[in-house]
Amino acid sequence: MIAHSQTQHFLVTCATENLDHFIRQLVTDLHSTSLDNQKQAAMEIRLLAKNKPKNRVKLTKASAIKSLISLIFSPDLQLQECNIIVMLNLSLYDENKKAIASADAIKPLVRALSTRTTTTKENATCTLLRLSQVKEHKAVIRLSGMILPSMSLLESGGFRAKKENKMRAVKVGIIKVSMELT
Repeated sequence: MIAHSQTQHFLVTCATENLDHFIRQLVTDLHSTSLDNQKQAAMEIRLLAKNKPKNRVKLTKASAIKSLISLIFSPDLQLQECNIIVMLNLSLYDENKKAIASADAIKPLVRALSTRTTTTKENATCTLLRLSQVKEHKAVIRLSGMILPSMSLLESGGFRAKKENKMRAVKVGIIKVSMELT
């Protein structure tokens, strides 16, 4: 959890014109040798990316994507989950989809479907489905091995996974692909 003084620092910084500098510092902190610093930076990046499209652009320009990808498989489950959520939030801005795919995020996101918590799996699936809205990414995602873990999540995942991903999965062709596999 973010300490009160750190939250206050975050809010003050967001309200100032030094946001670009703050974002660059957070991206640098993702490479810290301290797990606590990495988690703090990831949580603050998550807050920045949550509701503001302009922040999603700024984070992408600050090279946050590659740093986040490198931490998807951190031994810390909270850091893993936070990084996947940030990737999902960044993918909500259409122009970031290409940057995410170009940063080789697809394979780590697919791998997260098989090896992480249910929340992480749900968010990784949502991110991949967002990326698949770009025509050029569909084939790469389809060939990446996403289909079977996603089908399993749709079948046995929580309500959120079923609700949010069912229609997206149909739109990207999961039915056709699953029929071809049988």
